[in-house]
Amino acid sequence: MAKRKDFRLDIEQAVNRLNISVEDFKAVGIYECEDIFINILNKFTVLGKQGIYEKWLWNSFKGECFSIHPEYVPKILRELISQDEWVWFMAEDWHRTKRKGNYWLYDGKINIIVDLLEEMYCFEYYIVSKKYEWILCENRYGSLIGVGQIMSNKIKNLK
Repeated sequence: MAKRKDFRLDIEQAVNRLNISVEDFKAVGIYECEDIFINILNKFTVLGKQGIYEKWLWNSFKGECFSIHPEYVPKILRELISQDEWVWFMAEDWHRTKRKGNYWLYDGKINIIVDLLEEMYCFEYYIVSKKYEWILCENRYGSLIGVGQIMSNKIKNLK
């Protein structure tokens, strides 16, 4: 029988290559994960709880939104978010083996998340303010989408 791939192992391997500490980046526990994800869906999409199984949340964003198509998104993230800020990191389940939902949720510092993104192959992800003030997405087309007044304005003002 063929072994099923698990995207979490891809992230774990990148974390190990970069010697990232669990104090700086960790998976959110299964009992917390769904509540946080539903809060994100309710705040930033028109989907609500029904969005748990959606593949592309960016198609359903609500509120003030702005997008750009930069050459390399991780570089832009360093300009948009304070380097020591703790955020939620939602990584698309690239191998589609997750049983409930399409995203794995992590808790980490943005500078560590950017290092991780630079180490890995491309995949769709979302970065969310822990205060639920804004959400950023790099979609499968390389677009950077910001929702929430704070982040929309920051993206508009990029030089």
